[in-house]
Amino acid sequence: KAEAEETTTGVYTYVHLTDTNIQITRYSGTESECVIPASIDGYNVTSIGEMAFNNCEKITTIKVPEGVTEIGDNAFYRCIKMESIELPDSLISIGKNALMWNYDLKAVRIPKNVSYIGAGLIALSSDVESIEVDADNLKYSSGNNENIIIDKANKVVIAGCKNSTIPYGIQRIGTYA
Repeated sequence: KAEAEETTTGVYTYVHLTDTNIQITRYSGTESECVIPASIDGYNVTSIGEMAFNNCEKITTIKVPEGVTEIGDNAFYRCIKMESIELPDSLISIGKNALMWNYDLKAVRIPKNVSYIGAGLIALSSDVESIEVDADNLKYSSGNNENIIIDKANKVVIAGCKNSTIPYGIQRIGTYA
């Protein structure tokens, strides 16, 4: 299978997923606030690729646009100054270690349509104080405001933070939770 050809426009490098949709594969910006565009060169941004924002050490805030359905493995790995990230309701899948080693990250909110979260979502992100899952999410829950992500069907803790409470009935703590 041939590799998709990468295109760079400004601080974003991307590949085509379809004729109209693209995946950001690399960000090279140096701004502290990053508002990812919903489209680049007229193409819809629907995916943030594996390691796309890896080691972006100047970013403090990130806003992922509506229309993005997938965040790849390690996508925001080691953004060590990132304090906040805003995820869209269109998001369905979050890859493993997506927010790992983000020392200054304070809070994580999982939108209602997320149906997959890989292991190690916020592993080694030691300052996280608050975790919330949208109440309308069918797959995951944050218990009774317990600062935790629970796979409801399997009763498995997916992620926790320093303020988490593990509710009664949990069967297992997931890998790197």
